Amino acid sequence: MTATTPIPDDILERICRENLAVYRESQGRLQEDVSQEAQVAHDYRGRLVYELLQNADDALTGVTRTEDRALFRLTDKELWVANTGRPFTEADIRGLCGLGASSKAQSDGPKRASIGHKGLGFKSVLEITDGPEAYSETVSFRLGREQAEAQVSLLWKEFDRGKVRGVPAMRFPWAMAEVNKTWDELGAAGYRSAFRFPFHERVSAEQKAALAQQLLNLPMTSVLFLKHLE
Repeated sequence: MTATTPIPDDILERICRENLAVYRESQGRLQEDVSQEAQVAHDYRGRLVYELLQNADDALTGVTRTEDRALFRLTDKELWVANTGRPFTEADIRGLCGLGASSKAQSDGPKRASIGHKGLGFKSVLEITDGPEAYSETVSFRLGREQAEAQVSLLWKEFDRGKVRGVPAMRFPWAMAEVNKTWDELGAAGYRSAFRFPFHERVSAEQKAALAQQLLNLPMTSVLFLKHLE
């Protein structure tokens, strides 16, 4: 098993401060981020299962294990996705929050949307959730517009910029102090990182059924080019 570089204790606060610093310098950047996030979420609509499967496979890179596993657990209320790959690194967190460059270099062809590519593929989860949660042996945090709006509103008030009219969902991570029973169970079963996607109220029964069918009838071509999962 490869060693995991320790994550600074204040990494989540640091990422929030960095984003606020950007918005402090450029008010227009906030709307740019909101628009870009919405566009990416639209572009990747319907690709949720494939993007999360690819991300799970990416997390297994460089990890020596006798059994590589990814888990998808779907209920009426939420979707869990877990894998036995490496715990979150600082680069992973920044990628999920839309910060930092990819750790994978590609000289030609389209950039693969994954955690390594600024979390582009990960934004596909906004199709089903307003508050994605990330759990790992190194750090656990929540994303969502509620926390983002709280922090940006304080900045806008400081500079008398009026009412905040929109914030990105994926820019402001905050730590979760509460214990999650499901994550504890997954950790005991050998999973080293996981995501929880509680469904927002706009997810219909038809959408949940379609997601279930995607998982149950995953075509062989979906795993053909994966490097670790079979």
